[in-house]
Amino acid sequence: MYRVFLQSKSLIVVECTEKEFRQKYPGSYELIQSIAEYDNLVKVIERLQKDYKATEVISDYQEKKRWGLKYFSEAIKAKWLAARTGKPRPLESNAKASATMRGKSNFEGKRHAQITKIMIASSRYGKPSLKEGQRWCHHPESGKELRCFEHEIPEGFKLGRSPEFKDYINGKRTYI
Repeated sequence: MYRVFLQSKSLIVVECTEKEFRQKYPGSYELIQSIAEYDNLVKVIERLQKDYKATEVISDYQEKKRWGLKYFSEAIKAKWLAARTGKPRPLESNAKASATMRGKSNFEGKRHAQITKIMIASSRYGKPSLKEGQRWCHHPESGKELRCFEHEIPEGFKLGRSPEFKDYINGKRTYI
């Protein structure tokens, strides 16, 4: 838990209890904020600095290390890059990886969840079709849907998606 104390125009940010703070910093300080998470600390300090018009911020806490490239210096990034470049893989390992992945896709054996299917379909709904000039047609009795040109509608078919599909997309029926 981080605590922010105020004395005149100075903010002191500490990571200790109020009792420990009073022993370390004798004098009259006012506790103005307690912050539970480190992620919010910088934003809260900036806001308090504006609100209390503080001229000085004293940070008496240990900064946590973070992961991700944006938290490392350019020298460290260059060192990592140099260690990874210039080492070609043997041809045998390339051939083995190629043979393993031949004829497979990354999505093989997986299925979209029902909610994902709804999201994919609703994102496409109302947008022009990919096939230029073709429109959806449906057969009212069989429920079959296909794309066709307006002047070449098969016998028994009607223009537009089936009513069941429209209800499915608009959420009137639930299939989950």
